Parts: sequence; C-alpha cells; structure tokens
Amino acid sequence: MTTSLPFALGPSTQGIPLSGGAQQMVQQAMQGGGATAAFFQNQYTVGNFVSWLNSQGESAWIQSTDDQGNPVFFAEQTSQTGNIVLLLQTTQATSTTQGARAAADDDGPPQFQWNGQSYNVVGSVTGTLTFNSVPLWWIEVPLGLSTIVPVSALSSIVWANLVKPLLTGFWNGVQSLFSDAPEITSGAEAATAADDAGTAAVVDGAAVDGAEVSMLAGGLAFAGIAVLVAIPFILMALGHPSYQNLKVYNLTNYDIDWSLDYLAHGAMNASPISPDGGNQVTANPLIPAISTIQPAPGIAPVTVAHEADFSFINTSEFAGIGYIMALTVTDTATGAATVVGALFDVPWAGENSLWGGSYTPGSGASVYDQNAGQNKVTQLVYPFTGPDGVGATLTLTYDFLSGQHPAPNGQNTFVYNSLAVFAPA
Repeated sequence: MTTSLPFALGPSTQGIPLSGGAQQMVQQAMQGGGATAAFFQNQYTVGNFVSWLNSQGESAWIQSTDDQGNPVFFAEQTSQTGNIVLLLQTTQATSTTQGARAAADDDGPPQFQWNGQSYNVVGSVTGTLTFNSVPLWWIEVPLGLSTIVPVSALSSIVWANLVKPLLTGFWNGVQSLFSDAPEITSGAEAATAADDAGTAAVVDGAAVDGAEVSMLAGGLAFAGIAVLVAIPFILMALGHPSYQNLKVYNLTNYDIDWSLDYLAHGAMNASPISPDGGNQVTANPLIPAISTIQPAPGIAPVTVAHEADFSFINTSEFAGIGYIMALTVTDTATGAATVVGALFDVPWAGENSLWGGSYTPGSGASVYDQNAGQNKVTQLVYPFTGPDGVGATLTLTYDFLSGQHPAPNGQNTFVYNSLAVFAPA
C-alpha cells in the first residue's frame, strides 16, 4: 500500500541574513542621504534581474545540489554593475523557523493552518537574493505535513528525494510570480500574482521512495517575495508625480506590529499583503523579532532580521505624501508593549521632513500638524526604552529632501526612498 504524504506551504516571512556584509550594508544605509540612495539603487537591481530571468526562461536556472546532497535551484546574472544571484533551497525543521513562534517547545512540531487543515512544520524553503555577494533579501516559507499523517512516516524517506518535487513546485511558483511582476502596479495586483504563484506551485502525486507526495500552496507562501519584486516595477510605472518607497527593518528581539494610523496626503499602494480573501492588506501585520535559521543540516545557523516593504503615491496635483505609521513594539517574553510613531512628510513643494517619538494611536492629526515640516533632515534617530526596560533606537531616513531623481528605469521623477530601522541602543 502506497503511503500518501500531503504537504502544504505556509505563510512566508522575509528579511536579511545578518552575515556576509548585510548588517554593515543596513548600518551604512541608516546614515541617510547618499548612503540611503546607494542602498536602494542596489535593491532596485531586482527589477532588471527579474526582466532578465523572464527573457531567458528556464534556461537561466541551474538545478544542482548543496554540500549535503539536497536539491537547489539558482540563477545568476553578471552585468556592468555587478553580480546578482537567487538561490532556492530547503532545510529540515529546526526550532527557530517562523512556525515555532506559535508552539511551545514541548508541544511537538510547530504547526500552521492552511485552508482549514493543520500542518506540522517539517522543514522550510528559503530564497536568498545576493548582489555582489551581499544578501539583499531572504524569504522563508514553512513546509508542513498534514497532521493526519504522523511525522514519523518520513523516517524511511531520504530528505533529498522527498523535497526535490516540492522544491521544484516552489520554483514553478517563483517563475510564475516573476513573469507577472512587470505588469504589477499596486499591492492588490501583487496579491493576485502571489495567488497565481501558489497555483503554479501545486505538486500532484509525485512518486518518492514508495510514497505519493503532493503539495498545496496559496498566495501566503509567495506574498513576501511578491511585494519585494513588485515595488521596482510599481515605481517604473510612473503613473503619479511623487513616490515614496519605505523599508522597515527589525534588528531587535521585539516583535513589531505596524499600522497606518494617520494618512494626511497620498495613498499606500503597496504593503505586506495577505492574498487570501479578496486581496486585502493583513490587519496589524507582524515584523517578527530577529530569528535564527539553519540553511542545511550540518551548516552553522544564520541570524536573520525581518523586514516589511511599503510604497506610497500622491493622489492630488496639489498635495504630496504625508502619514504617520504606528509601530507597536512587543516583548516576546512578557507581552508588554510600547508604541512608537514614525512620521514621513513629502510635501508638494519644499523639503521632506521626519519625526519619530512616543505615540498614542488615534492622535495622528494633531501629531502630524505639530511636527510635519519641522525636521528637514535625511536622518533622524529616536532613542526609546523598550517594553522590557532596555534601550533601543528607531532610525528614519530619506535619500533626498527635494528634487527629481532616477527611478528604477533611469527616468527622473519625484521618487524618494526611506528606511525605518529598529535596533538595540
């Protein structure tokens, strides 16, 4: 009798491995001005890379194995500006994947819910994009086995054999997402592309070591990468006079929840997304605390800082972009929390400004009126005390304060890039 092994891909998380120069890259970018501009120019290489992958098709990808004999997919492009590589690989389950946050250590394997079914996390799929050997971003997607099958059923199956069809399915989803990316102009369209990628990633009845392996996937597995690859194309569309691109990095041991608490001008047209249920933005989406992953058995664990990506546009010929983001900083051990506000003001005329400080949700109108236009600087550092009594900082930046600058396609427009970085004091 053939054993049926139904798998699913869970919700993705994203960030950067704090190794190989990535932490130094972020620390430099936190200086603001030209340092922030250089950081985002590197980030925008993903647009050209995706376009190149689409032009080359499957021939751009190489199937190989890692040092443990596990399958990997990678693509590499070398240009005048440098070398960019995307690596897709799997890892067996560790106690530090995203799914472990929802389960105590003594409760058995971590789990996630998908489409009304529970899955035990038995591994994960990761994608890492590097530019000139420095990681630009990292995606992790938990791989779950349906709880109707005991995890012990995998003991007689070689991991490398098991995950080959599953990684191939994920690769199919990535290719689908990349093919849709040049047409994405909003967060809703990114969500639709993520759903399409989930459909493309489905595996149906692959024979592996006497078992029948299948895998379901939804848009949540590809939501993180969808926004990352979409933002350069959203900025290239140039359908509005003004843009702001914002990356939020969490370099702390706190969980951080974001919400757009006050919008004075403009609109948010891309953000962390939940494609299920009508392409709606996730309520109070989480930017997890720093975590640790093990890329493959026998390889040293890697510390990862998580991120969230946003894009804003102006919606009036007479107003720019202005908003306050409320960021709830939570101690993962006690649940104690404090709220920090981040204000970005990109006016129709004049110089951009920043503000950061202790914040009460719902007070946005008065806080914005008091502080917009006050700090016309490319870097602002707000020191605060975390909910556990330990010092931390929120650093806010702009690359430029005014004027037109090159968008990812090289055309000059009013586009500005910003960081919001939480870090230990």
